[in-house]
Amino acid sequence: MRCKGRIIALARDPRALAEDCAVADVVIALAPVEVGCAEPATVIDRFDIWREGAHAVWIDTGQTRVASVAERRGVRPWTVQRGAPWG
Repeated sequence: MRCKGRIIALARDPRALAEDCAVADVVIALAPVEVGCAEPATVIDRFDIWREGAHAVWIDTGQTRVASVAERRGVRPWTVQRGAPWG
């Protein structure tokens, strides 16, 4: 998909990641991105969503901005911090 001169790829199949990483400015992957995806400036994968919750992506001709639920929410005593040790 193109948006304001940028290419956004939704990788539903992990086999498409290499191609998507080579051509897209933003890659959103439904699977974990285990191998480095060097080309796009923004990569959101399954683990990012698991750790940080939903993401919002703003696309402008000059830049792309991403915000996650975890960034907006901050650290609260009643929220689970993914990847943090218990105790």
